[in-house]
Amino acid sequence: MISIRERFLEAVARDDKPRKPGLHVSDLTPDCLRRSWYEKHLGAFNSPSTLLSFWKGRKLHEIRLLKQSELELEWGGILGTIDQYEDGNLLDLKTTTNTPDRLPEPYRRQIEYYRVLLERNGYPVQTAHVLFFNLVDNQTKLFTLDSIRTQTDIEKEMLERKTILEQSEPPDRNVDDQYCKFCSYGCVCFASS
Repeated sequence: MISIRERFLEAVARDDKPRKPGLHVSDLTPDCLRRSWYEKHLGAFNSPSTLLSFWKGRKLHEIRLLKQSELELEWGGILGTIDQYEDGNLLDLKTTTNTPDRLPEPYRRQIEYYRVLLERNGYPVQTAHVLFFNLVDNQTKLFTLDSIRTQTDIEKEMLERKTILEQSEPPDRNVDDQYCKFCSYGCVCFASS
């Protein structure tokens, strides 16, 4: 018997383009770098629900709002794909089922890191935005990031976090990370000391 649901999930999985090898901005931004370390060393473990969430996000990224989209950049051995950029405007797109009241710190960090990649590659940044699209109520919310940190401080943090992920042992866990309870590596993380 044909399983349409199974074929749909297989098609969604095939639609996923593999990330370029290397360390990406998204690896550096979580509050818990241990999850990123496990993903780099063990590979990604995604449930069908997660595959579908990522697929919805990819579909949102197909919408072109600014002149340049999916701009791939590198600095200091760190790769990043900028969602949208035009004339000094950086735009990052996010899907959500629960729109935040304020921009969560990992997303703020991601935008700051993208700003570094853009600036270091000759793309000036005057404004940076994150647009959330809520998949439940179909509402959008735009956050504008006013970074008060210097580019030097952000670059230093990026390189420090990169060094942590390049270590041979996993870094300390951060159970205060809001995503800890959903982490795909929980069974590995809590089984090791």
